[in-house]
Amino acid sequence: MKSFFHKLTIKNKIFITFAFTYVIVITVIGVLMYVTNVNEMKNQTQSMSKVLTTQFSRTIDMYFEDIERLSMAIFTDSTIQTTLSNYEESILYNDITIRNVLYPRLFTFVYPHDWVVGVELYTNTGTVFDYRNHRNLSIRYDTQPHEWMLQLNEMDKIDFTLLPTTTPSPPDEGVEHIVSLVRHVYEIPQRNKIGSIKIDIDLTVFEELLEIENVEELEEHMRVIVVDDDMNVIYDQNNQLIGQQSQELATAINSSQHLNDGVINWQSSRFLYTDNYSDFTNWNMLVLIENDFIVFEQKQILFFVVITGVITITIIALISYYLSYGITRPFAKLMNKMKRVERGNLSAHMKETQNPEIDVLVRFITIC
Repeated sequence: MKSFFHKLTIKNKIFITFAFTYVIVITVIGVLMYVTNVNEMKNQTQSMSKVLTTQFSRTIDMYFEDIERLSMAIFTDSTIQTTLSNYEESILYNDITIRNVLYPRLFTFVYPHDWVVGVELYTNTGTVFDYRNHRNLSIRYDTQPHEWMLQLNEMDKIDFTLLPTTTPSPPDEGVEHIVSLVRHVYEIPQRNKIGSIKIDIDLTVFEELLEIENVEELEEHMRVIVVDDDMNVIYDQNNQLIGQQSQELATAINSSQHLNDGVINWQSSRFLYTDNYSDFTNWNMLVLIENDFIVFEQKQILFFVVITGVITITIIALISYYLSYGITRPFAKLMNKMKRVERGNLSAHMKETQNPEIDVLVRFITIC
């Protein structure tokens, strides 16, 4: 390689030296640009994911704060207070009379809330007044208390809880899944328990609450999941895990170095994730971004860097060639005339070129 370089003309040597030096410099700059832009892209994606997670979590909090206010309005309604306080036993005639009294009250409360599909009022004796939105109020009798009632017995009187997502029972036309807010009802002002209330919300409301705009490229690679403390899936944007308990997801998150954000391997895929916990709902809002999005953005950055580098190297190669040609042109002319003299053509006189370095050689050769 060394002997090959020595055999080259001065023009080619200068050209290769310039071009090679600039190629190395541009390559180093390109690598630094690529690494910097990839890291910045990852940080921006992570930051956007955190913003979306916080925004989603707060939006859900605000909605369920409104539902909690609805439950308190029903809780404190004088008609409902009187009905539950004076209710003693399941007499069908009395229950029908109560149903006729409760229906307009519950209709008034529920009507402004589009996604509330039902309200169930439980008496202490097991009678249930089940209001279904815009339809009717039925009566049934439960022989055993629900598990959530036993949980509420251990909580403060002012507290409520949100139940994991289930399917409506009995089935409700047009409603696939519901999430419910439950609380006990206490007599005012004695504070004696007189019943319980359960408000059912159509899970479709999450699609409206979690709608995002101006992030189309990210949206198709993003998945939003809401889970409770027991990893029961409240909502899954892909509708795959709703109502299930996902210990696999819990294991993936726990194996991450960071509990609030990081990278996880789950369902044979790699995700960038962020987690936001709500003290109001006791739910975790998870935003997962597929690694395919990161890879796609990396390829875009690499494509830009490579194209930019190729264009820059091409321009520099042309400039290097022009410079080497301009620098060596007087020497090339001088060498051609010297070769003609060597071949015996003494008429090949060399004239001064107004170039100080070349003129010194011309005068020296002329004297010789």
